[in-house]
Amino acid sequence: MDPSKFWGGIIHDDKDTRWRQVAVQLNGPESYSVTILGTAPDSPADTIALLNVKADKMDTIHNFRLPSRNCRLLTGSVVDTYQGPDGTIFRCGSYYTIGFGV
Repeated sequence: MDPSKFWGGIIHDDKDTRWRQVAVQLNGPESYSVTILGTAPDSPADTIALLNVKADKMDTIHNFRLPSRNCRLLTGSVVDTYQGPDGTIFRCGSYYTIGFGV
């Protein structure tokens, strides 16, 4: 195994956020979408950072708050999908009522 770093840097200005889950998608040669989920200690909700990384540099970043804490990223064929603590499935600001409860 020969790992190589494709990006490193500051996600956003809030240094207190504890990032706990990452999903990476390859978009093309040296182009990635990185989704990062975390929570600040006193925040009532989780935060998502969506990064586009091209040629080792962050191209764009979007931050938004999820509706609650204890969410998780879902990986699979539907990208940027999240699950709330009650089992609700949603994406960046759009709620899907695919699941009810866990």
